[in-house]
Amino acid sequence: MDVHERLALGPQLRDTLTRITQEAASLLAAEGAGLRLADGDELVRVATFGPLGAVMARERLRIGESLSGRVAASAQPLIVTDPGGDPRHDPLHRARAYLHGFRSWLGVPLLDQGRVVGVLVMLSRVEQRFNQADVRLLEAFASQAAIAIENARLYERERERRR
Repeated sequence: MDVHERLALGPQLRDTLTRITQEAASLLAAEGAGLRLADGDELVRVATFGPLGAVMARERLRIGESLSGRVAASAQPLIVTDPGGDPRHDPLHRARAYLHGFRSWLGVPLLDQGRVVGVLVMLSRVEQRFNQADVRLLEAFASQAAIAIENARLYERERERRR
């Protein structure tokens, strides 16, 4: 079973995830963005925006692993001023951040009734780009995104049931 089937990612939900990621990047003027959804004790990359292969290079991360995994484990936002040099970052992601010149990283959890269902990440080539105002804005966006994701999942399940 592929990741799209396992996470019940039908065409409408995949489009929704892509739109969420692109709109969040636009909202914060970020050059890179990514979205991971929780799948058991892992986070699975479901949408990216930015240079190919530069954002969320690994398809899966364990919750608690790397920066996105730490956001999911703590259910708290995280700002990193040097993702290319941060030892908490997965080595592959750290190398890609450095290679593509990403100098700032922001991740927020997607919460559904207090439960982490995913992580939304922004990357910028500008040093110290993200601040607490950006965190609040992205958290508000992520809150709405979590609702949109759940609605799209429900729609996909109902459509499958009717088939």
